[in-house]
Amino acid sequence: MEAGKELQLSAEGILPRLKLVFDILNAHYNKAGRFEDDKALAQVNSWSGLEEGDRKIPDYYFTLNLCYGPWVEERQKNVWTTVYRKFKESCKGDLRNLTNSMDLGFPFDWQDQHAKRLAQHLRAKGMSFSDLFKTLDKKSGLEARNELADIMRTSTTKTLSTLLRDLLSKDVFPIDTRVQKILSYLGLPIDEDAIVIFCKKVGINPRTLNRMMYKHGERCNSNLHSDCPLAAMCYIPLYLRLIFEVKP
Repeated sequence: MEAGKELQLSAEGILPRLKLVFDILNAHYNKAGRFEDDKALAQVNSWSGLEEGDRKIPDYYFTLNLCYGPWVEERQKNVWTTVYRKFKESCKGDLRNLTNSMDLGFPFDWQDQHAKRLAQHLRAKGMSFSDLFKTLDKKSGLEARNELADIMRTSTTKTLSTLLRDLLSKDVFPIDTRVQKILSYLGLPIDEDAIVIFCKKVGINPRTLNRMMYKHGERCNSNLHSDCPLAAMCYIPLYLRLIFEVKP
């Protein structure tokens, strides 16, 4: 059989599976539209403690997203509290004011580099981050993500996709370790571009699916497998099922 035909058959199998995953998670988690764009952004605003005036400035959301490191929520919030205060005091909420000598309190070098590379780009282009956001809003989600990745000179795009998902409601699918685990267990491709394309083919919202899958990933990390709504579809290895005393 030709390779192209094999890929086509594979995709045909993935599409209904993806739709079923969405329907199950939507019924289980998305009560009252909890994971739709408007309510999700309201949750971000509430969690972050952004002052009302700062919520109109995308620079704050960019620095906020950089604080979503590989930590538990309490650690994320502690990091953000420090960065928010320093960014507001030192840069007045404008990334163009961020210089290489400034320390905003990011724990990792990559977080600091992302912020400063974007600041350098904005100064070089003579534009604000709001201006850049307007140009990104005219592009598809994946195109906008790629442009930001080029500016930051990075191949790691989870943080960038999260920003575009929440602030511009772009069709992206940020993949962190939780989401990666769920995709793997369900036999779905661990590929942001592919998931976005497949979601559009079956008429589901990739942003909503992504948020629900992240939530479900938290459940998996807590080893709550016995009454998992996706248990019948999960490819979790047999030895893990035995460890967690879950019937295969």
